[in-house]
Amino acid sequence: MTVPISTDSEGLVPVTLESRGRLSDLFEANGRACWFLYPPFLHLTGLRRGHRILEEAHDGAVTLYKARDTESGRSLELFVPPIPATPATLAHAVARVRAISPASPVRIRHVEERDLAAVARAGFVLRDRDEEFIYDTAKITALEGSDFRRLRREIAKTSAHSGLSVRDYAPGDEDACLAVLDRWRERLKAADLPAEGYRLTANCLRHASGWPPDAIRGRVCEVNGEVRGFAFSGPISRSCGNMFICITDTDLRGLAYLMRYDQVTLWPTLAEFNSGGDAGRTGLSELKQSFRPVRMQRIYRATMT
Repeated sequence: MTVPISTDSEGLVPVTLESRGRLSDLFEANGRACWFLYPPFLHLTGLRRGHRILEEAHDGAVTLYKARDTESGRSLELFVPPIPATPATLAHAVARVRAISPASPVRIRHVEERDLAAVARAGFVLRDRDEEFIYDTAKITALEGSDFRRLRREIAKTSAHSGLSVRDYAPGDEDACLAVLDRWRERLKAADLPAEGYRLTANCLRHASGWPPDAIRGRVCEVNGEVRGFAFSGPISRSCGNMFICITDTDLRGLAYLMRYDQVTLWPTLAEFNSGGDAGRTGLSELKQSFRPVRMQRIYRATMT
């Protein structure tokens, strides 16, 4: 039996999809664009048994914590530094974590570069976690110039495939998309490559059709009526989107390019897109580089003993 986390009595409120407007405004005002801050991702994390993303407003800042229920009690860590991160807001967040998890180091799961100095001054040790690909929406939509030659070729070739169509995700697509996801995982396992995000993706397929379209859009690619790929995307903030999930059948060359291009063009009002990291996979890194990132955003983790 797990011990439930008390939330409201401690001033900690679960993050849900209804939080998305307020959080997007917060991220926009403070220049946050981390892939992991995407509100549907935060919500999906809270759907896992024993896991929850909690929010606290204190001293003019908002802090996101990751809480976990275990058989022995509660654990708490910082999901990101307080927004904004100041000596006072960091000290409060550290005290909050130590009050609930006194025997454990204080951890921050995701630290953007803009917070490095404040987090280091607070006494945390920082380590590299990941590097995220950030794209210019207008440049990808236009696909102009020699830099996008390969991308134009892959998209044109795949789009011309007989019987291929791309449409919105619907509730009846879940089983077919899960079958694509299972084949994707088996291919990666056979190649001894990490298949990260399987559970997250399965939960997204289960729930996303009922979510507001201003939070997430799902797309499905069919070839002669057979589902061969799917993708989900949406806004992190008012100006930055998230290429959240893209799973395709690698037997259909070029589909991964087409679906990622489709993700971006769905949201013309978002100036940039974050495609996350490459999971240490060379092929995925090459694919993401072909979209010509305007910058790479390094993400760190932090620990205080």
